[in-house]
Amino acid sequence: MTLVHVGIVSWNTADDLGRCLDALPAALEGTQYTVAVIDNASSDDSADVAAAHDGVDVIRNDHNVGYARAMNQALALAPKDAEVLIALNPDTVAPTGSLVELARRLLAHPDVGLVAPRLLNEDGSLQHSVYRFPSVAVATSVSMASERSLAGGRGERFWLHG
Repeated sequence: MTLVHVGIVSWNTADDLGRCLDALPAALEGTQYTVAVIDNASSDDSADVAAAHDGVDVIRNDHNVGYARAMNQALALAPKDAEVLIALNPDTVAPTGSLVELARRLLAHPDVGLVAPRLLNEDGSLQHSVYRFPSVAVATSVSMASERSLAGGRGERFWLHG
């Protein structure tokens, strides 16, 4: 069985975090997994929401250390035999079987170090999430070009749509 470790960083995300954590058992069904939530000094009850979920390790930072540092904290809590690390945002509701499928695909290709899912909005439409590395050309295209021109060749060239 694949051992997956999920890291989540929370900052004032109690409502979203509860839905995210509720979805994990179905999203990881059939595999062993661990979950760590790092709360970045939320002023809401995010940490309590996380702690109310069985098997979730919660660390409450006394100040907001930023996303990257907190995610490093979360992933550092992975068991030594964890084969797959997942960095998950607290506003994610992973569909049934989705995260275990990502883990399987990653492990099936030893020459691959990272996989990313297709992101969908609540209505099922595609949420654009892939962009080229930032550059002056990309910034200029995004900020100055019309939506119509970005839907064509320029948008495809800079991965701005779809």
